[in-house]
Amino acid sequence: MDMEETQAAVAQVIGEAALQVLAEGRELSNETVRNMVLLLAEAVPDLSVEFALDLLR
Repeated sequence: MDMEETQAAVAQVIGEAALQVLAEGRELSNETVRNMVLLLAEAVPDLSVEFALDLLR
């Protein structure tokens, strides 16, 4: 995976988590998005998830 693909994958992971947080009517913050990333990634952990979590710390 090159840098552009990695950036796109990380943006997708964060975006999907943010949309899910908003769909649940919760406040959008680094913490809520990070927790949702963790929840959504439980089944399929990958490198983009790890990068996304690093960015949200």
